[in-house]
Amino acid sequence: MKIYIMTDMEGVSGIRLGGVGFCNQSDPPGNTNYAVGQRLLTADVNAAVEGALAGGATRVVVCDGHGGGKHILVEALHPEAELESPVSGRRNHYMPSFDKSFAALFVVGAHAMAGTPRAFLDHTQSGKDWYNYYLNGKKTGEIGQYAAMAGHFDVPVAFVSGDLAATVEARNLLGAQVETVSVKTAVSRNVARVIAPVKAQAMIREGACRAMKKIGKLKPLKLKTPVNIKLEFQRTELADQYEHKPGIRRLDGRAIACKVESQFDILNF
Repeated sequence: MKIYIMTDMEGVSGIRLGGVGFCNQSDPPGNTNYAVGQRLLTADVNAAVEGALAGGATRVVVCDGHGGGKHILVEALHPEAELESPVSGRRNHYMPSFDKSFAALFVVGAHAMAGTPRAFLDHTQSGKDWYNYYLNGKKTGEIGQYAAMAGHFDVPVAFVSGDLAATVEARNLLGAQVETVSVKTAVSRNVARVIAPVKAQAMIREGACRAMKKIGKLKPLKLKTPVNIKLEFQRTELADQYEHKPGIRRLDGRAIACKVESQFDILNF
């Protein structure tokens, strides 16, 4: 039974400081706390891998999904896991090897969509560029994007770990059956109250194992096609860059819209 783990960094256990500069634990340029974030990310991933294997997985592929795809410490990765990163220029560049052969998708280190109250580092794709993103009129974040792409292959999301707001978002979108583990609670957008990582990682391990038992009972996320996409940018010049592309409609100063034939292509526009 094959499991695919999509990772992000903002929702990793122990990562509790956002903002810019020295304090940020999920972005590397010149800050000393980033190395701590890398170790915490890798430990959360390993816990999910251990849980999946304990629950019957025969193969686990991990995608280093945080910006740039070079954050997991490969030398410390679980020996039974395989690691890949997003590949630009491919149709499925976010989850390069994902296909219908996987039994379930796990999401480790998730964060809530842009505009979510009481959420740690809430954003959708780019906090600097994107404002709101909609699929068929429904405001959707990255958890929903991953679920939709997996759903193209009839593969369900079985497990999500992250901050409390992210796990609530996952259950609201995917139903109460999806296994979730909350590893922290936002005090403000840039500060979280965390539990000890060693405890959080035990919770992730146990939650991933429980999720394995639900495979076969979970339904994939299916969207009505063609899928209507609306994207609101933070600034007008960002929309300027898209309005002359084939299939793109400019809605107003900051918003564009388009249709894609497959939910597999919801980020390919």
